[in-house]
Amino acid sequence: MNQESLSFTKGGLQPITKFIVLGLLSLSLLIADSRLHITERTRNNLLSASAPIQRVLQLPQTWWKYMREFVTRQNYLITANDNLSRQNTLLSAQVARSQTLLRENEELKQLLHLTQNGVKPVTSAQVISTGRDMVAVRFTLDKGSEDGVSTGQPVIDGHGLIGQITAVSPHNSQMTLLKHQNTIIPVMVARTGYRTLIYGDTTHLDLRYFPLEEDLHAGDILLTSGIDSHYPAGIPVARVIRLETAAGTPYYRTVVQDFGSAQTIRYVLILPHNRPQEVIEDSLPETKIQNKG
Repeated sequence: MNQESLSFTKGGLQPITKFIVLGLLSLSLLIADSRLHITERTRNNLLSASAPIQRVLQLPQTWWKYMREFVTRQNYLITANDNLSRQNTLLSAQVARSQTLLRENEELKQLLHLTQNGVKPVTSAQVISTGRDMVAVRFTLDKGSEDGVSTGQPVIDGHGLIGQITAVSPHNSQMTLLKHQNTIIPVMVARTGYRTLIYGDTTHLDLRYFPLEEDLHAGDILLTSGIDSHYPAGIPVARVIRLETAAGTPYYRTVVQDFGSAQTIRYVLILPHNRPQEVIEDSLPETKIQNKG
């Protein structure tokens, strides 16, 4: 093998010479570029040409950032919506509870008004059960024989008569509503004093036998007459809503509406049995207005 073929420097510049030449060339280009801006246009052209490539290369990072922000926003919105739903449910429950408390407070105020206007001695009670029937006619109260309650006592709310005690245990009692089919209540027309009977008819009250020759008008109030041993006189029972004459009968055909609100009431008063000459006067503001008229 020829020894001369192993030489890498023969016939060329020495490394130190190459270094000096390239260094001077680089320094010259730097000076020329800084003074004459020779490479600026080339650099700008290269940057413009490479901009689309850079944007394409940045797309995965941009999409990843967008998806991460989207997922973060979605999670935040879902969490916020869940919190708002819980708060709305809580506020709705609080509003419903407040409305219930307001209604109960109104009931208690009406009962207190009755006790302050001559309806006593009485026993206050709370409705604790309305049974399972669609049209309940018997309610369970939280007072019984140990509280002095006995069968036959009338039960009122803040508006008028709603029922009668029909069964008693030591700690509870059963109230049967006026609309029960076996109910018969002696009543009188508050405006004229005419006495008659009103009957329960399962779903409503029925004024069956009111003679045509007697004075009766729509709007007349029917009060307990007090001629039996159960209901004291003067308790509002119902109002005449409509009446008409019917051919072939000597009686009015009437529609009456009871004053009591048994389906929504929660607190009631249990009155004592009727005593001779016992009259409940001025028990309700509405009664006083009608009697003055």
